[in-house]
Amino acid sequence: MVYGMLTTAHNLHTPFARAIANQLYQRFRPSLSDAANYIEDDPAFRVVVFSSFLLSFAFAMASLGFLGLFPNQKAQAQQWKRDLPQRTAYGVGTIALLSV
Repeated sequence: MVYGMLTTAHNLHTPFARAIANQLYQRFRPSLSDAANYIEDDPAFRVVVFSSFLLSFAFAMASLGFLGLFPNQKAQAQQWKRDLPQRTAYGVGTIALLSV
């Protein structure tokens, strides 16, 4: 179950992350997508590149917060499946999030 969730998240992250990154990084000025800025190597542009790196690192660290949502072992996953309430809304919500 955990392997399936991790594989799905891994396969879906690339287009989703690229779409979010494009929206965020287009706000940086001077533009990160203009090659002339890299050639000019202005100190202000270095700050923009560093800021984009920090933003990327912050998202990577924030993703570690989701590790606590995974069960520790197979036995715990089976216990959760047995003891926690089953609601259709959980499945629909999961499918909706993965579909968006």
